[in-house]
Amino acid sequence: MAMSRKVFLSILAMDSYQRGYAPGITGLPQLAPGATVKIGNATLTTDSEAKLGPSAQATGFYASAYQWGSETIISYRGTDFDVGQGELVTSQFARDLGRGWTTFLAPTLGAQTQ
Repeated sequence: MAMSRKVFLSILAMDSYQRGYAPGITGLPQLAPGATVKIGNATLTTDSEAKLGPSAQATGFYASAYQWGSETIISYRGTDFDVGQGELVTSQFARDLGRGWTTFLAPTLGAQTQ
């Protein structure tokens, strides 16, 4: 039985959380010149670090691009807050509020959107 499209796209979305800066799982094969990283029948082709450099990380943005047959699939990673020890606002939360949420809350585009 073949895996459904929705399930496989969900796996690619989860894979984005395991790559780049602050990955959820360490030790996975990483994107490198000349290397091929396969996830099922898809191939990781590039990510925001390769295309944008450190400016992407500075804004809290990360995305991975995969080639799946004739399709290019782009998975965007959201911010993962670790609000622990009774803190209501962490530095990650403050960074995302100022650089990501402003897309919805203000007339100017936040750094993540740019």
